Amino acid sequence: MLYLLSHIDCVVANSSVQSGPFSVFPVYTPHLPPCIDNPIIRRNQPASSPSDERLSLIPAPSTSCQRPLAARLFHHYVTCVSTLLQPVGHLTNYYNIVYTPQAMIGAGNLFGPTILEPPSSTQSIFYSLLATAAFHLRGIQAEQTLNSREMDRIGRFCRMLAYQHLRRGLESTEDLQTAMAAVLSMVTIDVMEGNLLEYWHHLKGFQQLRLLQGATTSSKSIQTYLQTIFYFQSTLSQSTDCSLPQIPWPVDTRGSLMHIQALTAIPDIDNHLLQQTYSITSTLVMFIRLITCLSQHVSYFISEQLSLPKIFCDALATLEKNLHLYDIGCEKLINMTPIQSTLFRLHLLAFQQAIHIYYLTSLVLPLETQESHGTSCIELRVQRYARQVGNYLLRIEFLKRESTTPCDGFQTAPIPWPGFIASCEADPSQRQLWTEWWTGMLGYQIGNIHVLFEIVQDVWRSRDQLQGKETDKREYGEGRLPIWKRVLSRGKKRILAL
Repeated sequence: MLYLLSHIDCVVANSSVQSGPFSVFPVYTPHLPPCIDNPIIRRNQPASSPSDERLSLIPAPSTSCQRPLAARLFHHYVTCVSTLLQPVGHLTNYYNIVYTPQAMIGAGNLFGPTILEPPSSTQSIFYSLLATAAFHLRGIQAEQTLNSREMDRIGRFCRMLAYQHLRRGLESTEDLQTAMAAVLSMVTIDVMEGNLLEYWHHLKGFQQLRLLQGATTSSKSIQTYLQTIFYFQSTLSQSTDCSLPQIPWPVDTRGSLMHIQALTAIPDIDNHLLQQTYSITSTLVMFIRLITCLSQHVSYFISEQLSLPKIFCDALATLEKNLHLYDIGCEKLINMTPIQSTLFRLHLLAFQQAIHIYYLTSLVLPLETQESHGTSCIELRVQRYARQVGNYLLRIEFLKRESTTPCDGFQTAPIPWPGFIASCEADPSQRQLWTEWWTGMLGYQIGNIHVLFEIVQDVWRSRDQLQGKETDKREYGEGRLPIWKRVLSRGKKRILAL
């Protein structure tokens, strides 16, 4: 809790539309000049610090000029953004089920008369949804420069209000569940804006609130949803985090077995909810988490120049065996329409093949001997998997274009993690395929996608520069690192391929 409060205080003490959520990092807004004037508060109000006055998008009944803007943003979130965030559209939309009711409470008199002041955490969620909608509209209106800049300014201001109300909400521990929902909603702001400077603070803050909450919860179903979302988002965050520490392996056999058991355990999450929200299963997420953790052990062995213990080698062999034996048909999948089911299975196949790439590039290639030269059979397997992922993802986009209704998959954006992992490893002959896919993805106007595609292009340029050089084989003393890790390490960047 202290960690979360201290970072929010940095923002409240230096209130500015340019402030990041939990730190003093500036907001990244490409090609837009900093704008700090309030686009929403009534112009005839006396100037004062946002931290001193009560900021609200909800005007008094006699001055309703701001209602259409707030209503438009909220409507855009409910009808467009919440559907866009689902890889496969369906009626059970947890973005609306969980966030929308709380946001409507936080909206106060926007949706009807109210006497009591809405809880601060619900107001935080309300402004968070408005910020997300504004950043999406910023991209849609990109050709209209003035409108795009105005939406960017509105989005940043709504985001600041969300942080301020969250700070007030955290002063009390009576409704931590709503505060936890507000924290996770801010990850969505980062993804939609393309600002990847703060998301890990949100995830760390959620984890601290969860520990503080303990077993008490007002709604078990909502708590399960929040835990499921956190489980997936933290998994993707760690999978591309180049700053993870190296971890030694337990020295005794009993400790090793207990460690392996802990790594393969799946926490109390809802597998069907995970499928509905992200088009992935808990088994596939567990594979990603396991590979990430084992790669930390591999980095330790390499840096310390230690031989791998037999039990660790056995764990790698078991993982590879399970990856090859995994069959989507053995999963208990949610019921969908035929077209939804087809799209869903293509997403699962893309994740499955991308996880094979992640395994080979994180655990197998780094352990190849320094004397390995040329293109190994492992690298050929990586190229084959990358091509398969690309074909699956392009097939998804083709089927969605053929779809006629939102619930059949229209205007829903896939999770970019499989595409990022695969396109970074693609050889030059596959780049046209991947450029086509990424160009199509840009049309969803999600800021994070622009950032990821820029990194992929940096990776391709680095790969071309390293072609045939020995540094492609051994760099940073950590074996044959994936080039995307080298690019992120050099730029000291973090990404969330969500």
